[in-house]
Amino acid sequence: MSKSNPLFVDSTKIGSDSIGCRIELSKLTIENGQSVYAKFCDASGFEESTQLQKHPEEDIYFGKIWLNHQQEITFQFYIMNEAGIHKVSKTNQAKATYIIESDWEDSEDSVELIQASHLKDAESEDPEVKPLDDLGDLSSLIDKWGL
Repeated sequence: MSKSNPLFVDSTKIGSDSIGCRIELSKLTIENGQSVYAKFCDASGFEESTQLQKHPEEDIYFGKIWLNHQQEITFQFYIMNEAGIHKVSKTNQAKATYIIESDWEDSEDSVELIQASHLKDAESEDPEVKPLDDLGDLSSLIDKWGL
């Protein structure tokens, strides 16, 4: 998977702006009756899956999903057949950009899909966000300035 070059980040977008992300998956062959899907999760609880289509001229599967620009995401590909989930890829992490490219790699763990609730539990607290411990100082400032 390619890394994004910070010099080419779209500076006209802020983190909460949605962008259409093209998903491209290569190095995968499926049988008739099977479909390929991509599942995306983030730490805030967002989960969405989308079906990928076979490109008519290239050996890739592609699709599109709307994500928040430069948001940290975890994604995984899976193959479905009539019986349910047939195969699952390894999980990948990236930032949401206009194109997300990946090669298929089988998951060695199991056939379980990622869940956003598991990502919430594993996420550590943001070290930059600190709780306001002493409300007395805040109230004295409000009184002092007459707000």
